[in-house]
Amino acid sequence: MPQRRGPAGTSARTIPAIAVTAIAIGSVLGLAGCAPGSSGGAPTTSVPVSTDVGADKVELTLYDGQGLQGVDDALIAGFEKDFPNITITGSYDPDNVHAQNLPRTLSSDNAPDLAQSTSIVDEVTDGLFLDLDGYEKAYGWDDLGTQLAAARVSDDLKQGSGSLYGVPYGFVFSGVYYNKKLADQIGLTTLPATIDEFEAALAKAKAAGITPIIAAGQLGLGTAAFQNLLDAYAGAEPVSDWVYRADDASIDTPAALTAAEKLKAWIDAGYFNADVNSTTQDASYSRFADGEALFMMQGSWANPILAKAAAPDSYGFIAPPTDGADGVKTAVYNSATIGISARSAHPNEAAAFLNWLRSDAAREIVLANGNIPLSTGSSVPTESGSVTESLVSVFDAVSADGGLVPFVQNATSGINNSAWVPQTQSLFGDQITPKQFLANIQKAYEDELGR
Repeated sequence: MPQRRGPAGTSARTIPAIAVTAIAIGSVLGLAGCAPGSSGGAPTTSVPVSTDVGADKVELTLYDGQGLQGVDDALIAGFEKDFPNITITGSYDPDNVHAQNLPRTLSSDNAPDLAQSTSIVDEVTDGLFLDLDGYEKAYGWDDLGTQLAAARVSDDLKQGSGSLYGVPYGFVFSGVYYNKKLADQIGLTTLPATIDEFEAALAKAKAAGITPIIAAGQLGLGTAAFQNLLDAYAGAEPVSDWVYRADDASIDTPAALTAAEKLKAWIDAGYFNADVNSTTQDASYSRFADGEALFMMQGSWANPILAKAAAPDSYGFIAPPTDGADGVKTAVYNSATIGISARSAHPNEAAAFLNWLRSDAAREIVLANGNIPLSTGSSVPTESGSVTESLVSVFDAVSADGGLVPFVQNATSGINNSAWVPQTQSLFGDQITPKQFLANIQKAYEDELGR
């Protein structure tokens, strides 16, 4: 399946997107309105926009990785039921070559109408995806806020802002799982919302002989703990700017140092499993499910695994702690993005599919596959009191706060293996200081970007 990096090098599964109520298919609406970019900027790839797909038979194709074929096929079937005049045929490549083959596929004479991208800036740079600003206005997608940030590219080819070039399939995001029995054992009647409250719970667990946090550091998964603190102290925008390669962006800042020093203090206090650097992700799941630790900082992708491994109702999920009672809620997230090919002969019908991904029917398909749908805070059909309900609730709350932040490991193609994994392991192994940790990562970032 298309690889979406979760905390520090894990392969978090990407997922399909959806959202609120279906929007009526209506009248013809002008041009997409994308002016040519500046010299060296994004090519102009807009088309006349209409939300009226008519009744004529239309055939579309969708290109994706084989790992998403099941959910893609289910979404296609649901869409065709609501739009019987439009047929979509899925085309799938092995996941390990999907991203490599995408540019060639989109530039071919038989280019698909729709395609999932793992690096939308590359497709925009080459003029392979349509500018969707006109469709965003026509369908009202602008109410989705930061959930669309990863699908935006500016005229100077920076991801995270500017024109829209895709709609997410859906999301994975990271938070904190907790063991209910252990929480009761230490008298944790109110779940921690701030870093201070979280730290107090860690101290109580440690004093009771309970591992406070279990982390899988073999592939650098301690980065999840660091980024939760980084986002809280620094805020969503500066961290997002760094991941999206803003000019002069740096992770070696006072706020980041506060986060790194806090993490090091937790390490020194014994708040993590002693074998963190040799613990695999799978082992951390099973050990948490067996009740070894109070907390595990992991993502939404872990819930289906834990649901099979842990006793029913034995664990819950909360948002990462904030920097104080008035702190903005933040969470690390990633999305899979579907764009419309610049070569599509039927962009309006393709856009209707993207809009249908916001429907209740699509939402149910996404949730049935254990993932978080695109959302605008409307009711979601989840089981009352379930962890899935908590996941959706936390995601909606963080999104409403504008606190969705991309994974720091995705800042460049190589920085996870070149910097985050070894540097996080070194920090946990007491081989470097927090200041050296940040300086080394920033240097790797600048080296990869040629700055």
